[in-house]
Amino acid sequence: MTRDHNYSALQEYGGVKGLTNLLKTNPEKGIHGDEADLSCRANAFGANRYPRKKGKGFWVFLWEACQDLTLVILIVAAAISLVLGIATEGIKEGWYDGASIAFAVFLVILVTGMLFSFTHPTPK
Repeated sequence: MTRDHNYSALQEYGGVKGLTNLLKTNPEKGIHGDEADLSCRANAFGANRYPRKKGKGFWVFLWEACQDLTLVILIVAAAISLVLGIATEGIKEGWYDGASIAFAVFLVILVTGMLFSFTHPTPK
């Protein structure tokens, strides 16, 4: 009625006065507001609330942080460095460089995920 500016539909209900009588409300004071009245109105017209948006969880932010091209390249470089280091220097000393790169990438992903989860809180 109001969205389409259809005032003839308002006149079908007897104008503003007739519509307020049909809705059992007072144009000056509003609705009664007691529990029984509010419950009846909620059943008839709905709860008048917006649906909650589902927020992203911490793991989603971590996954999104992993999608960064630079971090993907660093992960691949860490894996290659790990394999080549172990192949050339042995398991005792060959893992240092690759593991260091992997640990740095892990820290960057963790901090990025935490920052995004704190700056984009889930709705309650």
